[in-house]
Amino acid sequence: DDTITVAESISVREPRVRVISQPNAGASAARNTGIRAAAGKYVALLDADDLWLPHKLETQLAILNAGRDGNAGWCGVYYVDNDLNVLNIRPCFDSKDIFLDILRFRNQSQWMSTLILERKVFDEVGFFDTDLAMIEDWEFMLRISKHCDLKNIEAPLTLYREYPGNRSKDWGEHIKPGLTILDRVFNDPTRPAHIDQQRASIYSAFYAMLSGGAYASRDLIAALKWGVKAILTHPGALAYIVALPFRRFKRNSSRRDVTPEHQIMIDKMKVKNSDV
Repeated sequence: DDTITVAESISVREPRVRVISQPNAGASAARNTGIRAAAGKYVALLDADDLWLPHKLETQLAILNAGRDGNAGWCGVYYVDNDLNVLNIRPCFDSKDIFLDILRFRNQSQWMSTLILERKVFDEVGFFDTDLAMIEDWEFMLRISKHCDLKNIEAPLTLYREYPGNRSKDWGEHIKPGLTILDRVFNDPTRPAHIDQQRASIYSAFYAMLSGGAYASRDLIAALKWGVKAILTHPGALAYIVALPFRRFKRNSSRRDVTPEHQIMIDKMKVKNSDV
């Protein structure tokens, strides 16, 4: 799609923009290359099909610089279609146990394009795992949640674009890397002690996520299979599985909650998007 040529034309006019290209080696390798080249105090990630509201970085930096302990932050998300029409909203709420919430896929707001963190964090916790074919962002968030004081902004400041080609919609590709990540968590001697008591509910949440992904893809047999496995692993998953048909309606109703200020910003971005 000529992205490199367009980006390089911008870098000619704007010296702060550097274009780095490499053979396609997956999302993790691309992120790692960009992060290693970063020279600033902070790194913020933006996937190719997502967008930021104009004040996203300014808002996050103000919060991080206001306290001594903040070295990372995330925010809520607007889910949008390819024309940037809001489909639903995922706020980012305060969490008493971020590690456990991430393990259970709670407070999940498409982490990578909302994330900002100090560059030195990568030297402390490592980079993205290039051996994971999928959900490498989940594994990375689990690592930094144990080392960072994540400052959350409930309001959505990122637009996450949903369309049939989304990598995340291929739910079956989540199975192997997901089980690998969970095995790492429970074999890690530095894991929080209380996590072992939640083992069944954590694995159940993963199976329920697979059931939800299969249901969204209209693979009802697989959805039933993983739903039953989730319930047998932990009965608490029953409410989630039963509610699957109603969850999409609930999410769609949240589009009414777009603030007028944000709607104005999104409308302006729609105009630019239609010109691309």
